[in-house]
Amino acid sequence: MTITESHITPKPLANPTVKGTELPVAAISTWPVGAVVSVLAFPTALDSERLQNAVATAASYWPSVAGRYVKATTPGYDFAIAVTQSPIPYSTQTVDAEYPFADKRVVQPDLGSYLPPLAPDFFVAGADAPLLTVRLSTLSSGGSVLGINGAHILGDAKTFSRFIEDVSLFYNLPSVGLDGPDLPTFTPHVNIPHSTPGVREQFEFFGVNPVPLDAMMKGYAEAEAQSEAITVILTQDELKHITAVRLPGENVSDQDLLSGWWVSVLERAGQQFTDMVYTVNYRGMHKDHPAFPPNLGTLAANVAQMRKFALPAKAADASSTKRTAAIARVVRGALNELRNDADLTLKWLSNAADHLEEAAKTGQAQLLVPPPGVAMVNSNLRYDWAIKFGQPSANYHTSTSLPRFLRVFQANPREGADQPGERDVELVFRVEWGGAAEAVKQVIAEDRKRWATEPLPDAAGEDKAEEPKVTSYSFNNTVHQPAWGGYGN
Repeated sequence: MTITESHITPKPLANPTVKGTELPVAAISTWPVGAVVSVLAFPTALDSERLQNAVATAASYWPSVAGRYVKATTPGYDFAIAVTQSPIPYSTQTVDAEYPFADKRVVQPDLGSYLPPLAPDFFVAGADAPLLTVRLSTLSSGGSVLGINGAHILGDAKTFSRFIEDVSLFYNLPSVGLDGPDLPTFTPHVNIPHSTPGVREQFEFFGVNPVPLDAMMKGYAEAEAQSEAITVILTQDELKHITAVRLPGENVSDQDLLSGWWVSVLERAGQQFTDMVYTVNYRGMHKDHPAFPPNLGTLAANVAQMRKFALPAKAADASSTKRTAAIARVVRGALNELRNDADLTLKWLSNAADHLEEAAKTGQAQLLVPPPGVAMVNSNLRYDWAIKFGQPSANYHTSTSLPRFLRVFQANPREGADQPGERDVELVFRVEWGGAAEAVKQVIAEDRKRWATEPLPDAAGEDKAEEPKVTSYSFNNTVHQPAWGGYGN
């Protein structure tokens, strides 16, 4: 296996929303340490020249991906992405494999050589390091694997899913362009005040506190070494059993109920929880409030943040279904509090923004391993990452799982179940090795055994208008690009 290195030269800047030579990064968006990693597997070959041209065109509308992380010169900002239109590292390889991984689960333990690395200092302002790398692998089966590694300073999962959708668009239709609501924007972000001592006390939690880089790396390494990854792939029928506790007209989402069921599983396996931390995408919030800019929905940045809230006390005689429903209602209530109160949202964001800014200034980071008693949820359930690039199908893969931290995705398509509403749901989390992991597996097996003996529920429908599903652009999916936004990070 030989990796051939080259680069992609971005086309001239074509995004009229970009003014000046730098894109200032708001404090709330300052996540320099970490990356958003994506590997897409296709049944037949992608054309390397077309792919490079598509990335070059996308970079003309997304200059951040060809820029450099720097200290800002724009007044009022500490950091920025310099608009340099620098070459994007591009590599190719041929691999003697039928498929890149042992199975088609979304979250893999290791993405291997299919993911091109970023430079070791990509998160250091002024390091002149590329913020995006691309690799095309050709398999012995004739299929292709596309790996895209992007620095988290560029944006959140929604930002990267939309960028990849645009690369797919230009791969399929090289002569089209972007305009109007399809254009990514880069500024302004929400106008967030600095936090006060009272606000910091109200919203303080471990996930935004700065920690030294070595402590962060040690924390993640120990968490992985001491635990086992558990993947649960739920069919749509199994999901109906979980969501059947939703009352007619009740505004709790499928994800709210999945979160409740997951906590109930861990509790029945012997764990105890008092709090939950939930990742919230706030792109669609408070459109009429002056602090929330009209371009927030198309902002290529980190526009998701974590909120901690207390879970309801577990009643001694509560069934698993009642516990699921109780937790789901608390989750929905915590999200609705933010949606209904702009001032509360600004206070919540101000605490996180000040901590993120401090970490970036001092060369520190965040450690997102929840302590015992705290459950974390980051859902991509509303996002269809299986972006097809004109192929008959595609499978999406990423990495990373943590203890007491639930990640949720649409599972990769099964034959005959390709559309988002037909797809299975993949839940991934880690549990300590040994008896704890076996107890969790046993509880899930017992639930599945019970569901198999029960009639399929006619569950009350989810409120689709509240949080519409986000589908991807592709010749084999829909020709209309979806609106920005969605659910989760």
